[in-house]
Amino acid sequence: MKRLVMLGTLLVLALGCVACEDEWDYSEVLYENATVVAMAHTPKGHGVEGSSIKPSTHVKLDARWAVTLECAHGGYVINGGSAEKLFREVSMDDAVCVNYRLKYYRPCDGRNCDWSAVAVDFIRATPGVCS
Repeated sequence: MKRLVMLGTLLVLALGCVACEDEWDYSEVLYENATVVAMAHTPKGHGVEGSSIKPSTHVKLDARWAVTLECAHGGYVINGGSAEKLFREVSMDDAVCVNYRLKYYRPCDGRNCDWSAVAVDFIRATPGVCS
């Protein structure tokens, strides 16, 4: 009986109990032409929190920039650190070249071994058409 239990355990381990982990990977760098469709800038200053009748708090705001691009796959908003440089280099309707990678995920669920593209990893956008 003991040998039968051991044999059954070994058989189960050999046929399907393989330890694995979820995996992440990136595509090579991809390039796509896009057009600037919106731009926004909020200068550094003070804002007011509360109602317009009775302001209650002054809030210190840092300057912010954002650039919205339209490409063949849809729109993309760039904000944060890289947005200021791009904001100063482009105007509405300008062409830009977007560099990005696709982020792929393969779950470890024992059934699905296919990679799925789940996110776009933005690298940079530069003025002009991709070459």
